Amino acid sequence: MFKPHGEWFYKISPPCVFIEFRGCVNKEAFVDFTNKIADEITGNSIKNLHHLIINVKQFELATAESVHIAKAYFETVKSRGYKQVDYVAPNSVAQSLIESVWKDSGLRVTFHKDINSFLEINPQCEEMRAWLESATKL
Repeated sequence: MFKPHGEWFYKISPPCVFIEFRGCVNKEAFVDFTNKIADEITGNSIKNLHHLIINVKQFELATAESVHIAKAYFETVKSRGYKQVDYVAPNSVAQSLIESVWKDSGLRVTFHKDINSFLEINPQCEEMRAWLESATKL
């Protein structure tokens, strides 16, 4: 087993969960992420979550193992009541990888070139602008 590589951050603000991935994310990092966010959601009895917003501006790469775990995790998203997933600032490689993860999920998955284009369509998330912009300041 390797040490986790890559960074992840999240903020829960019902009905949304904001996530950010940075760097090259390996299996161990993704397992750590899924365990921590699940613990917080179930431990605090957070309900009515139905919108994921994932900032991938600083995301570089994922290992084949981490993609497999991501796909398994995100397959359960619909069963937990999520209806929409938005990706902010994916590069073309990341977008291709992400599309393969969500293929045939039945969820609405949207890609936005940057934070401003995401917020134009989702003005209810404006209060999270500073958090979303933190990735662009690295």
